[in-house]
Amino acid sequence: MFKILVIVFAITINQVYGENIIGNPCTLKSSNSSGVCKLLKECEAVQDEVKSGHNAPQTCGNQGIQSVVCCPNSRRPGDITERKCREYSSYIQEKQLCGHKIVQVIVGGQRPVERKEFPHVAVLGYQNEDSGNLTWLCGGSLISEEYILTAAHCFLPGGYLEPKSVLLGVTDVNDTIHTQEIKIANVVVHPEFKFTTGHNDIALLKLEKPVEMNSYVHHQTCNNRFKSVKRLIVNDTQICTNDKIGGKGCQSNSGGPLQIYRIDDATSCMYDIVGLTSFGVECSGGPTVNTRVSQYIKWIEDTVWPENA
Repeated sequence: MFKILVIVFAITINQVYGENIIGNPCTLKSSNSSGVCKLLKECEAVQDEVKSGHNAPQTCGNQGIQSVVCCPNSRRPGDITERKCREYSSYIQEKQLCGHKIVQVIVGGQRPVERKEFPHVAVLGYQNEDSGNLTWLCGGSLISEEYILTAAHCFLPGGYLEPKSVLLGVTDVNDTIHTQEIKIANVVVHPEFKFTTGHNDIALLKLEKPVEMNSYVHHQTCNNRFKSVKRLIVNDTQICTNDKIGGKGCQSNSGGPLQIYRIDDATSCMYDIVGLTSFGVECSGGPTVNTRVSQYIKWIEDTVWPENA
């Protein structure tokens, strides 16, 4: 009887102790940075470290049989997009939406794009003031249910007129089968965009309603896995490509993605958006300068997923 009472008392004290420490501030010994005590199951940063076999988690204590760990207080740029990438990939696989295949670089439009090949690619529609008709000009990439990533020069004076709609699921703008046309609710241009130099040429479009995910239309991701790419660099915020390395931009490609098909065990059927077509000589005769997406990950995350920021 005495032993049973001792065990019950110990469990009760342990549970109360765990409840009291959750939310307490802590300091991560590995980096001397601030953190907060959370249940291990509620701290994705520590979960990722455990899965990757890095340092053993620093604990604050326990709540019952659950570990309470010192969770980093501030996220690292790329944490949210990487998590979203895994979520998108799982959703696509669960719903069996993966309909595209890996392709080699297409230069000068030598091979028509097949349906479902790039389900994240969007085109922006600009309305003619006289006729009211839409002209499809700039490109973009669907990175969440409601946001398109594109180039900032598509919106300001000196570039194109302000777009009104986005067309998704499209391989030919004259063929509207399986496409979704959605009006643009808001345009967020990077606050440091310089039209004259092309620096910080990046923007986000908020759609009026979420897209309907299917094998013709679904989102991709952007992250900082390629921030150290050194080949043909203009500077830290731009990447230069040509016909032989990475492909070139053509007419109406502004804002379209420079992308790499992701191959790893955790995700499938996903592209990483590495760059956005910014400026250059159309289709041939010179290099294309792309906005380096990895330098803007935190800004993207803060805008698209503010609830996780």
